[in-house]
Amino acid sequence: MKKIIKISAQIILAAYIIFISVFALDSTSVIGFLIHIIPSLILLVALIFSFKKEFISGISLIILGVIFLFFFNTYSLVQFFMIPFPLFVIGALFLLSQKYKK
Repeated sequence: MKKIIKISAQIILAAYIIFISVFALDSTSVIGFLIHIIPSLILLVALIFSFKKEFISGISLIILGVIFLFFFNTYSLVQFFMIPFPLFVIGALFLLSQKYKK
């Protein structure tokens, strides 16, 4: 059960990183692309941590969800479910997999 939750959370996080990275493709310069790809790189670090440390990855994703909520001004319901909500769900999945580890 723990392995299924962990792998599904990693797959969902990888798909979310690809989704967020698509927004960086609309920039017209290399500098603009690099600035827009920073959230994806931060999430990629969380994905790399998730292979060994589920608890750290889960907590960091929930914190990133709160940061994304305020930084990207996603106060409307549609924007909330597109940007920060998946991070809350993925973070909860990592914490749940950590709970089943014990």
